[in-house]
Amino acid sequence: MEQEEVKPEEDVVVQVEEIEENNKLKEHEQDDSENLVIDTSMYEYSKEVEVTDAIDINEYVSLIIRMNDNLEEGMAFQHASNQTYEFL
Repeated sequence: MEQEEVKPEEDVVVQVEEIEENNKLKEHEQDDSENLVIDTSMYEYSKEVEVTDAIDINEYVSLIIRMNDNLEEGMAFQHASNQTYEFL
């Protein structure tokens, strides 16, 4: 019969502390990801910006930018392009 190797008590305590610390870090990361808000404040010429945040699933974010109706089409595109560059 083989005898099992017995670890010193100090090693076991250190491993338990490391596991508890890792669990706390994971919980903190989850809390942070739940509280993340994507900032769209740079879109000052838009009337609405819809954000689809799928960063957790497939590292993807999509935006639907509805521009102010008072802007000319060319200027609306230019503002949206410039502000998207700032967003990125």
